[in-house]
Amino acid sequence: GGFGKPHVLGILTLIVLAIAALARRSGIFGGASRYVETVSYTATFLFHLIPAVTEIATRLPPSAPLAASADAPGLQAAAGVLFVLFLAVAVIQVRHLRSTTRTSGT
Repeated sequence: GGFGKPHVLGILTLIVLAIAALARRSGIFGGASRYVETVSYTATFLFHLIPAVTEIATRLPPSAPLAASADAPGLQAAAGVLFVLFLAVAVIQVRHLRSTTRTSGT
């Protein structure tokens, strides 16, 4: 039924994938291209985790799902936790890229 949040997330995923590919191929972001590419690909993983958690929580167990709907407060909290984890992973990735850049001299 209609255009909703999952569709927006799908479009956002395609846009972020295009940005990551553009960063890789063109170097349009200059010295930050490696970082933009890496964080963009990680973001797409987050974009898929959110609907996965939502679908699981609203359908399982079949007799009494964990959440009544996709708008349940618990699912919003779960999305917030996933976002915080995404930020932590992105920081770790950027630090790792910086350390490998310094040691390789590029």
